[in-house]
Amino acid sequence: MNDQIQTGLLRTMTDDDVRQVLAWRNSDHVRSFMLTSHLISLEEHLAWFSKLKARDDQKALIFSWHGQDLGAVFFTQINLIKKTAHWGFYIGVVDAPQGAGTALGEASLHYAFETLGVEKLHGEVIAFNARSRKLFERLGFCERNVHPNAVDRDGVSY
Repeated sequence: MNDQIQTGLLRTMTDDDVRQVLAWRNSDHVRSFMLTSHLISLEEHLAWFSKLKARDDQKALIFSWHGQDLGAVFFTQINLIKKTAHWGFYIGVVDAPQGAGTALGEASLHYAFETLGVEKLHGEVIAFNARSRKLFERLGFCERNVHPNAVDRDGVSY
């Protein structure tokens, strides 16, 4: 792992981050690659965040790099007995610096394996999201359980 990549790049998402995260999530460049593509209302987002904070098997983090908040990282279905978790993320800033995705990925893996203590991490990528697929490959993930047509968005199956 790059010596410059530290878990300090990730911090727990707080109430102060909620509106920024909603703006990122609803932006076209993020929303177009999500499993659900509808615009999320503030009320829906606040309800989601409230439920997330109440659960022990989920973590929401903010990714910061070079002093700027750039995106969000999510760990769900954290199972400390099986030592597994699911991972999702996005860079919310359109003009994020080159290398931000890799830095986010490396910091996330460090957090998952060193802080959470998981041994197996699951991620999902919609087939047409080539950049995320390449990032997963670069980080050492292998493709398993391909589910063709598992996601139906706006009448189109992926």
